[in-house]
Amino acid sequence: MKKILIFNSLYAPDGKGGAERSTQILAESLVKSGFEVLVVCTAKKDIEENIDSVQVKRIAGLNIAHLDDLYKLNIFQKFLWHFIDAFNLKSILKINPILKEFDPDIIHTNNLTGFSCTIWLLAKINKIKIIHTLRDYYLVSVGSANANRPLSDFLFKSHIKMMANFVDYVVGNSKFILDFHIDKGFFKNAKKNIVFNAFVPKNVSEKKYEKKYLFLGTLTDEKGIDLLCRAFEELNNDGYDICLYVAGEGDRRYTKSLIHKYESQYIKFIGYIDSSNAYNLCSWVIVPSIWDEPLSRTCFEPLFYGVPVISSDAGGNKEVIMPNKNGLIFLRNNIQDLKHKIIDSLSVDYKEFSKNALMTSNKFTTERLTANYKKIYEEI
Repeated sequence: MKKILIFNSLYAPDGKGGAERSTQILAESLVKSGFEVLVVCTAKKDIEENIDSVQVKRIAGLNIAHLDDLYKLNIFQKFLWHFIDAFNLKSILKINPILKEFDPDIIHTNNLTGFSCTIWLLAKINKIKIIHTLRDYYLVSVGSANANRPLSDFLFKSHIKMMANFVDYVVGNSKFILDFHIDKGFFKNAKKNIVFNAFVPKNVSEKKYEKKYLFLGTLTDEKGIDLLCRAFEELNNDGYDICLYVAGEGDRRYTKSLIHKYESQYIKFIGYIDSSNAYNLCSWVIVPSIWDEPLSRTCFEPLFYGVPVISSDAGGNKEVIMPNKNGLIFLRNNIQDLKHKIIDSLSVDYKEFSKNALMTSNKFTTERLTANYKKIYEEI
């Protein structure tokens, strides 16, 4: 079997985001299929360890601060951090010995914040094939795709389009995120494919319909949480008697303001909770994203529990939800349309929606993920 060297900015147990969970599931699935896998990620100190049969090497000291501590830096320090991250020479010095020692057949890069795209140059020099999976907007923007930072993006990102020509195979975790980069002129020399992320469900219980809804994710404006809370507040004022559980964490000040503004017998803030427990709390999951998420894990994870999803039409989320089959779609940032879809959810054939949700979950199994990447590794 081939030796696969995987790069991602963070790896379990560091980071609780979708990219970290997706990379972990990929690495563990490949190991179970017989591949020799080494995961390299950034960290605050150098560590080598084995996590669930996956060899992990954590590298420290690539920049003036670890990416988890970016928020602590002042504006001048942040400028310096992004300047270094644009073409990180220290990353080359730290990673080159790893390439020599592990001698991979394929380098598989994912989120590259903290490493920079110099990994691609290093792979090309060493004549190692490169696969890149798109999970974020790091290649085009200092912030999210919706951030309006043209000067920063020009200074720190304009060279990456040229470096993307080193990549042999590019994979999008949704059609949306792949098309977004291709339309901007990235990966002209690469083969292209779409591979959905995977999920391993735990503690699945039989689904019974109750008027309970769930938001699961980081509490930020761009996730649409304020819009969602307002919608539930207005619907309950109109007598609909429906409950929203808000599971997740965010900036303390912002979270505190949300709780102060909206917490009631109908809107309950329950903090961080494991997704396997969260999905058993509810009959519906709502993904009210305002920004163009490549593909929110909360759009497909609930399907394994027979839980249908109400999602905004932002980004790649609408590729999973089939309206009036396994969920409902509303216009992003449109509170009236969101309220209408929540009202619609009260009268649908819930058993049919739940059955369709379970059927759709077959697209997101680890078996399918592994089979798709094995095929790509053979094609490259």
